[in-house]
Amino acid sequence: MVTKEQIIDGLAKYLDAEVMNKINDKSFKIVLTMALVSMKKNPKILDDLLHNEILSQVVNEQNGQYDLDNLFSVLQEVITKYGDFPLTIPPVKFISPNEKVLRFSMDDVSKLKSYINGGVA
Repeated sequence: MVTKEQIIDGLAKYLDAEVMNKINDKSFKIVLTMALVSMKKNPKILDDLLHNEILSQVVNEQNGQYDLDNLFSVLQEVITKYGDFPLTIPPVKFISPNEKVLRFSMDDVSKLKSYINGGVA
């Protein structure tokens, strides 16, 4: 069980350590950093994602804590079956005018889980 703050902190550490150095587009790095800083300043932003109709079916919440094990298990099963998971980021007007695609592998899922649980990958 983890808090929203632990999820945001782990996501930030994962992005800093594992993703940012693979992105060449400075504008896109700025957009990702803006999103993270916004979530750190206002963790309620994460609520929309955690209470999404689909995600809420695999993320159990109890007393402000979230059990992400089922989500990570589902992601691992999907990646095993279909390969890397692409995440498409739409263009951001005036900042990052082109769509970006980030690809996540089984290794990424394991690392993200480790960062969220307070460890290091």
